[in-house]
Amino acid sequence: MFTEIGILAPRSDQRLAVARLTNEKETQDTTYNDDKLFIWNSIVSEGIKVSDLDGYISLQIEQSIELPLIFDKITSSTSVEVIKFEPPQVCFPFLPSKRLLSSIKIVNITDYHIGFNTQVDETNVALYITEPPCGILPPGSTRELVVTRVAKEDAPELEDMQCKDKYFVWSCVVTQDVNVSDLIRYMPEKERKELPIVFMETSSNELIQFDPPELSFPLLPNQRVLSSTKIVNITDQYISFRVCTKKSNSARYNANPSEGILPPLSTQVILVTRIAEEKELEGTQCNGKFLVWNGIVTEDAKASDVIDNMSETKCTGFLILLKQQTSSSISEELIQFDPPELHFPILPNKKVLSSIKIVNLTDYNVGFNTYNRPTSVAWYHTEPPRGILPPRSTQKLMVTREEKEDALKYKQLNEKYSVWTGIVSECVKDSELSDCMAEQESKELPIVLDKISSLTSSDELIQLDPAELCMPHWPNKEIKFMVNVVNTTDFYVAFNVYIIRRNAARDKIPAAGELKGILPPRSTKIGRLNWRIDETEEPVEDYFVWSRVVTEGVKSIDITGYMVEEESKQLPFIVNNKASLSTSKELIQFEPPELSLPLMMMPNKPLVFSVNIVNSTDYYVGFDGYNLKTNVAWYFTQPTGGIMPPRSTQRLVVKRVPKKKEELLSECQDDKFLVWSCLVSDGAKAKASDLDLAGYGKYKGSKELPIVYTNKTSSLCTSDELIQFDPPQLPFTFLPNMRVSMLRLLKIVNVTDHIVGFSAWPHEENSASYTIEPDAGILQPQSTQAIKVRRTPRKKDTEDIQCKDRIFVWNGIVTQGVQVSDVGTYWKNEDKELPIVLTKPGESSSR
Repeated sequence: MFTEIGILAPRSDQRLAVARLTNEKETQDTTYNDDKLFIWNSIVSEGIKVSDLDGYISLQIEQSIELPLIFDKITSSTSVEVIKFEPPQVCFPFLPSKRLLSSIKIVNITDYHIGFNTQVDETNVALYITEPPCGILPPGSTRELVVTRVAKEDAPELEDMQCKDKYFVWSCVVTQDVNVSDLIRYMPEKERKELPIVFMETSSNELIQFDPPELSFPLLPNQRVLSSTKIVNITDQYISFRVCTKKSNSARYNANPSEGILPPLSTQVILVTRIAEEKELEGTQCNGKFLVWNGIVTEDAKASDVIDNMSETKCTGFLILLKQQTSSSISEELIQFDPPELHFPILPNKKVLSSIKIVNLTDYNVGFNTYNRPTSVAWYHTEPPRGILPPRSTQKLMVTREEKEDALKYKQLNEKYSVWTGIVSECVKDSELSDCMAEQESKELPIVLDKISSLTSSDELIQLDPAELCMPHWPNKEIKFMVNVVNTTDFYVAFNVYIIRRNAARDKIPAAGELKGILPPRSTKIGRLNWRIDETEEPVEDYFVWSRVVTEGVKSIDITGYMVEEESKQLPFIVNNKASLSTSKELIQFEPPELSLPLMMMPNKPLVFSVNIVNSTDYYVGFDGYNLKTNVAWYFTQPTGGIMPPRSTQRLVVKRVPKKKEELLSECQDDKFLVWSCLVSDGAKAKASDLDLAGYGKYKGSKELPIVYTNKTSSLCTSDELIQFDPPQLPFTFLPNMRVSMLRLLKIVNVTDHIVGFSAWPHEENSASYTIEPDAGILQPQSTQAIKVRRTPRKKDTEDIQCKDRIFVWNGIVTQGVQVSDVGTYWKNEDKELPIVLTKPGESSSR
């Protein structure tokens, strides 16, 4: 403990900061009940000074009052340290005569507020100025300290890297009411920590490096060529630089920027233009020198007078490489535009989007940068605004014209679109070209403003039909809407539908289904939208439709990134809060509620079943089948998807096809038959074909139809087939000189204990036509169906007794409820072939 004295004026107060210094004998078990803090007080006359009170305190304890001390228990730390340093030392480059900077981070590794203060030894040969010199660290926080080393004028210059200077940091736990100013006077020696001061050797005392280490240019006589490099400050100091070249160089070199100041450990991109002399030959060897003056400066130095502020300067040389080209001849023009002029309709207060192609005519990389002239009556915004064209390549540019506010006063019809171009080396990046706007290196594209008839009475480019969309109140259920986007103008209008999420970032996301396009004048396009509200009964996102007048060359793919809120209309959604859709909170139900299917003990046999889907709501519901990848069989539905009116029923016919030849009962039991469903707006009910729900199935939100498999053994024939033919082949009499139709009966026999469906069809390459009646049917277990097959020779074909005609019969197990019309569509992968034979008159077909 320590003493502090003072004099209080009448009715005044004085703030005291109390520091408790630990005793070496203290342990974790030490109690502090005997600690006492006394404040002596007495009335004094005006002439008494603070120094006069020294010595009175210890003699007059009875005039003191005790200040209660309360010690709060805190969680003990495994470490006696309360702070750490990153790095654990103060590092400077070994440049003793210069003003040097270093930075360290002080980290509070406790859950308490920590105060700190810095101090240096008076015997140091240099001054160490710390910013901030002291402070308070919140729990778990980090503060960066910047230490500046300034050599003293009378101190001897260092001759080696061994530094004997001392730098101290004191720290302790403080209460939240302690101020930073309270810490300035406290620096107990036994509680301070010394940070070593270390000098790091630099490579030949270099201050900067270049990346890449040389400048590379293609050797092109009479041409300007652009290259780039990075100047890297490899020190912890502020480094100034200035670029210069010698007059004896075979070419001129212009650098941008030519001078500047690099913060510690920073990088600056330098663009260098090489301007070849007219007399330069193709075989010229580069003897040019590119020099960069550099030196350490103070933080407040200006780039305009960097040389004067350098305490010591260095000149770093830079290698220049000229690459010989196989063909150095190029035309006067580097690029051309397609089309050769840019057209815009004159539309006051409207942004207009057009497109132009920029073509590289050379065998070299050509950089380009678009820019606006201040004298133009409109702004021209280009995407991309700049870039690098590979040899003989083409880049499409999207150009938006936006008239300035006072454009009508100064209307001119000789507007120009300016594009800087130049040959660039391979190391140049397009982002480095933003300052390239030299007029003598630019190409101008004429702008043609097309006069048009007056715009519509409305300022709107598009209208939405319906103007507002109504959705039922059902959280976490998806609903699909149909909306018409109508172009109300006599121009081409681009539109793009996007979503803004209702979160802090307001992320913009293109609407599902690539809902964008170019609308011809007075045209309409149908769009499909998805909508959902969450448990808070609020929509999770908002829909917007961006639109802009475009010229005819603009394509739908060109407008993908255009989502400007200022040019967009929000789609209004109204939530209908009427009664819940159904008591079960399900959009659809199945009839029957579960499906009992036989497990076929034969390889690769299909199964057909039917099920009813019931719309249990008062709204239109869209549905679609969904196949899980983990299923051991495919499930194909007919129809694949559709829209059901309120309270209606839809019959589904489902064909199950195993994915492999053999199935185990345990594998089948894990299969899931899923039907995805969603709400559909009233506007979509008449546009089911446009909605195209097929393929929209999702596992999330799908309803499962439980399937129960029964291991029913059937008395199959040894061939493991479902049907047999009687006779096994179909005979017809061979009459080569007669075009006569012939009729034969064929029996199809169900050889199983299952219900079997069949569908017959002739091969399209048969030499004769075949009519089959009936061409489909359903066979009860162990039953037979007779069908008629009529063969009619084609008129122009020559008959051959070696007949290659074929009839195929699809067959598969079906369940109760499947109708003949359901199996009328054949699936060729499960067909059984019926051979056709031609016999001579009187000859048996069994030959």
